[in-house]
Amino acid sequence: MKAIERLTDGAVGVGTRYRMEFTSGPAVISECVRFERPSVWELIGRSRALTSGWRGRVVPRGDDTHLVLRMEIQLRGLLGFAAPVLRRQMRPELERDIATIKTRLEGTERPPLDSP
Repeated sequence: MKAIERLTDGAVGVGTRYRMEFTSGPAVISECVRFERPSVWELIGRSRALTSGWRGRVVPRGDDTHLVLRMEIQLRGLLGFAAPVLRRQMRPELERDIATIKTRLEGTERPPLDSP
């Protein structure tokens, strides 16, 4: 993930839209289609090259919390043939992004000064 820009005003919830930029691939406009604060959210994204779905759930587990994420991507046109290669490329990027989120949520590392 390179950048996220919120495109709508008001409280975050169903209908909130974002522009997401990735290190590889085109920018995606995503819209929140489900939001049950604080534990469930779902986004549907579209670009000229793909349609994506992101689902997240935070599940309490004793003294800990477990984050469950699911990402689905449907590539359009000839990109469909590149899906296995893109999957291998995206996995380490997604794992790095999740590790960054975990670090920030746990407060074990201070975010850079330019972060929100």
